[in-house]
Amino acid sequence: MASTELKNLTQLLRQQKSFAAQDISLQQRREGMEAMQATLAIPEDVKIKAVDIQGIPGCWVSAPGAATNAYVLYFHGGGYVMGSLNTHKELMARISRYCGATVLGVDYRLAPEHVFPAAVEDGLSSYQWLLAQGASPERIMIAGDSAGGGLTMATLL
Repeated sequence: MASTELKNLTQLLRQQKSFAAQDISLQQRREGMEAMQATLAIPEDVKIKAVDIQGIPGCWVSAPGAATNAYVLYFHGGGYVMGSLNTHKELMARISRYCGATVLGVDYRLAPEHVFPAAVEDGLSSYQWLLAQGASPERIMIAGDSAGGGLTMATLL
C-alpha cells in the first residue's frame, strides 16, 4: 500500500500544471516545486539549524546518531533555476540518517537572477567554509541530485 506522503504528492501533481508546460512562469514552477516538497514530512527526531555560509544561506541537518565530524556537503537539484533548502530538507534528513553524517545543505544562487558561474562560486565557497570550520577533507562527502550533481562535479573540479 502506498504511503500517505505518496498519495498526497500524487494528488498534488494531478492538480498542478506540468513543470514542462509552456504557459507557466518560472515563479510558478518554483512555487509548484516548493508545494510538492511541502507534502513530505521531516522526521521529528531530525535537527535542522539555519547557518550563514559567508552570505550563502545553508542549514545543518542531523539525524540521531549522526557523526559530528563527518559531513555531507549537499547541493539541491532544480535545473539551477529552482529548488531550495526547503524542497530538499526531507531528502537531506534521509541522507544524514543513512550516512550517519551531518549534512550541510547549501542554498546556492539560482539562474536567471544569478548567471554562471554564481552557483559554482557558491559551491566552492561552501566547501572552503566547511574546511574553515575545522572539517577534515577526508571526512567530507559532496553530493547533490540533478543540477546539484552537476554542481558537485564542478565543485570537485
